[in-house]
Amino acid sequence: MAGRAFDRMCGAAYAVEHALEDAVDAVKHFPLPKKHFRPAGVKAGHFPPMPWWHHAFHDPYERVNVFSHGIPALGFWILAISSFMGWFPGGTPMALFGLAAATTHTGSTIAHLWPDDEWCEKGDHMGITALIIGVPISASMSQDPEADVSAMLWLSIVLMCAAFTSHRTLRTLGYILGGAGLFLIMLARGAATSNLCAQCVLYLTGGVFYIRSKNWNSRDQHGPQGLSDHHLMHYFVTTASVLQVYGILHAHGHIEAPWPHVHFS
Repeated sequence: MAGRAFDRMCGAAYAVEHALEDAVDAVKHFPLPKKHFRPAGVKAGHFPPMPWWHHAFHDPYERVNVFSHGIPALGFWILAISSFMGWFPGGTPMALFGLAAATTHTGSTIAHLWPDDEWCEKGDHMGITALIIGVPISASMSQDPEADVSAMLWLSIVLMCAAFTSHRTLRTLGYILGGAGLFLIMLARGAATSNLCAQCVLYLTGGVFYIRSKNWNSRDQHGPQGLSDHHLMHYFVTTASVLQVYGILHAHGHIEAPWPHVHFS
């Protein structure tokens, strides 16, 4: 009887060994998508769909997009929650801006994880409006907790309309016009600081790189890895977002700027 039990154990071990060998062999011969990368500048839905992990780890163009906004997205979510809970200075303005920046960066990350999905792409376009609206509102609240932001909220309708525009250049111009209107409101109130002006320059420069990447013979086609036009646009957006965090901290007296903090009116 003991011999039969031993034989059954050996048979089971043999079966498990063969199952593991088959699994390893299946993984080795799994058809990894090594050639089908997203063509730079091509709209969602106009190229073969691929799994998210392919874009995150294999596609040399998309993986830079994923991580250049995915890592900041995590940081801004932590910032928003920490500010809301009172663990990080800045109060409500910081929590509001952290939420806006996290929304924008998360939408961008998702759109680059599934670049073939038109709904993800449209979500990315909507997420951009969160940052454009969140910057002036959080800046106003950080300078004056009683500031009236109703006019800014009305202007957000323009940005929402721009987000649903299918033409890339018109959509970008809509963002710029909406952002310019918000900046003029800040300027009229004497709340436009040198920090906010620097952010505007960064966002406008990022917008130029975005339009260039989609319409001209851009670096997305010929540029070095990590320095394509679209990648540079990502860097400018994140840098401007970090400047806004700095501006809110300065307005609350938590940090001193190493340069003159000028108000324009």
